[in-house]
Amino acid sequence: MRRLKLILWAVVLILALIIILQNLESTSVHVLFMPIELPLAALLSITLGVGFVLGLLANTFWRMRYWRSQASKVKQEQSPNH
Repeated sequence: MRRLKLILWAVVLILALIIILQNLESTSVHVLFMPIELPLAALLSITLGVGFVLGLLANTFWRMRYWRSQASKVKQEQSPNH
């Protein structure tokens, strides 16, 4: 299993390197009414990073919500008035 993970990470890194090398030309992006010029690979990397962070935050939010609901169920089961 560990070897499979290593192989998958290597494939992902190789694909990322290929995508970066194919997208080195500069592009203009407007962020809050300010034009920014940067390589397309950098824009793709930033977008990927922002999406990854938002995914982690959403996952953390849903897990906390689940844990709180489970804790309240346990608390209700343990209460003598139930």
